[in-house]
Amino acid sequence: MAGFLFRTNALGKHYWILRDGNNETIADAQQGDGYENERDAKHGADVFTNLGHDAPRREISEGTSTGANPEFEYFESARNKQWYWRFRAKNGRVVADGSEGYGSRSNVTRAIDNVQTELTKLRDVGGSETPPSDSPYA
Repeated sequence: MAGFLFRTNALGKHYWILRDGNNETIADAQQGDGYENERDAKHGADVFTNLGHDAPRREISEGTSTGANPEFEYFESARNKQWYWRFRAKNGRVVADGSEGYGSRSNVTRAIDNVQTELTKLRDVGGSETPPSDSPYA
């Protein structure tokens, strides 16, 4: 089933996974420390839905950021020559990333296309709320 799934990791931190219509994981928020509670994880998913569905994208060098947020950033890893993407909210915080590496620039941009398509579908059916202006993620 397409949409967000909310989970708790072994450390008790909350996170989300975004799946597409083929039930494939296409984005997640598992990196870092996770969220303190499910409400915050759901808020993070809402922020991603509302800001990510039509956000611009930029190719960057690994380990850098353009600072023009919100946006999708994609880059080639020097370590394994795989391409990765991440999404930064307005405050510059990474709130989502791809669930895997991709073999080419065109594959990573297609992956971002797929994510944006799913986010647009979720937004169109009211699966997300606009984050409050005082949100640390807005």
